Amino acid sequence: FKLAYTKWSVAPDISLKNTQKSRDEFPMPAFTICPMTFSHADQVNLDKFRVAEHKNTFFNATQSECEFLYANLNWCAQQNVQKYMEAFCSQHYPFLEKVNIFEVVNRSSYLNDELFSPTISYKFTRVVTNRGVCFTYNLQDFHAIFWQNIHDDFQCYKNKLHPEIEWNVDRGYFNQNSTYPEKASKADEINFYTMMDPIDANNPCARKAIKVFMHHPNEMPSVHHQGLILPYDTQTTIIINIKSYRTNDNLRSYSSSIRKCYFGDEKKLEFFKTYTVSNCLVECETDVLLKACGCVIFSMPRNKTTR
Repeated sequence: FKLAYTKWSVAPDISLKNTQKSRDEFPMPAFTICPMTFSHADQVNLDKFRVAEHKNTFFNATQSECEFLYANLNWCAQQNVQKYMEAFCSQHYPFLEKVNIFEVVNRSSYLNDELFSPTISYKFTRVVTNRGVCFTYNLQDFHAIFWQNIHDDFQCYKNKLHPEIEWNVDRGYFNQNSTYPEKASKADEINFYTMMDPIDANNPCARKAIKVFMHHPNEMPSVHHQGLILPYDTQTTIIINIKSYRTNDNLRSYSSSIRKCYFGDEKKLEFFKTYTVSNCLVECETDVLLKACGCVIFSMPRNKTTR
């Protein structure tokens, strides 16, 4: 027996049992849509700054314009934006040092009803991510995702349509009448038709595309390194196939170091109620940055005292 156990601990045999399940038992993935134009041209017209710099006709930008420049530092032609701030915003620097960048970014992009058809815009939760303001469909409520210690900025994750919690990873849907997150049986494909707002056609900070990222309904969307880029004026179809891998509860008797995985309720994260690989990686990146710099990026989870 000892020899057999030693052999198993080094190279365990894993058996997979295929069983047919109804799509009603699984949630449809959440999907997050991020415009790659991060602020409207009528909020901050970068062309105005470019022309003024070229003609050497400098002016004092308004506080609002400087706020939006500050927000755009994160993703738009960073070197040029930095030059514009130095040339046109020096009088606002003391103020900008105290700006809540999370709040500015939240103001600097589209509203739901600007981005989506009126028939569906109310179904999207407006979230602030590492790619600016994005919109998520089928996301669980704030209270299902975060612990109470999360910064108040993340109240934007509240799902006003579905504040109740009717599903989690381990239990699945709490009863047959549970309807949210929406079930995988609702759709086996999602179609996107994208168009660009004419006002941003000549915006030098506009990328003519959106980014779409599909993820777990209990995960904070992290779209910087993941997702599909869909160009404007195209139609794209995404097919949804469901595969579920469940670990038998009998394996709880083995330590996580042996089975090389965690059950959803075994590993307590600092900010997220549900342990997933993505949520864990977000917290690890946050911890590394906090230790190195004493602060974190505006979109990272943090407590109420972290800068």
